[in-house]
Amino acid sequence: MGTLLSIAYAACHPEQVERLVLLSIPFFGDAKEARRFFSSQPIPFGWFFSNMVLAAVICMITRRIFGQLMPYLRRDLPREVAADIVKHSWRSFTSSFWEVICNYNAKMDVDAPGDLPVLCIHGHQDDIAPLAGALALAEGRQNWQIHVLEGVDHHPGCARLKSARGM
Repeated sequence: MGTLLSIAYAACHPEQVERLVLLSIPFFGDAKEARRFFSSQPIPFGWFFSNMVLAAVICMITRRIFGQLMPYLRRDLPREVAADIVKHSWRSFTSSFWEVICNYNAKMDVDAPGDLPVLCIHGHQDDIAPLAGALALAEGRQNWQIHVLEGVDHHPGCARLKSARGM
């Protein structure tokens, strides 16, 4: 989500931004495509992202119950990531998700900062924010560079943390 917020900030304040580095950008083209993508995902992932009431219930449960259990349930995640997963409240998650991921069209803002250099780092196996979205934003823009990480999913930093810890 931070990548989309960075694009919006650069569009509003181009004089304050020298360059952008965008990591795993979740761009779907428009709200209809974002909803289509998330509702087509396997259960429970698809239900969670396409149903606000269910997302609210799951966020409340996750925060209260799984907060203590997450490091044990997902041993593959670094502790920092597991701790961050349960920090979201249902209100912050649902409003941020719908307003930033689904309703904001970054394509309208990517050219506002002019020739601002943009480096987009994206995992080739990202199934949360597919690589196609990043490629669509970069298409025809000489100031955009895409660096694709083979064998990496939506969390390139986790892959680095895991290898550093020998996991």
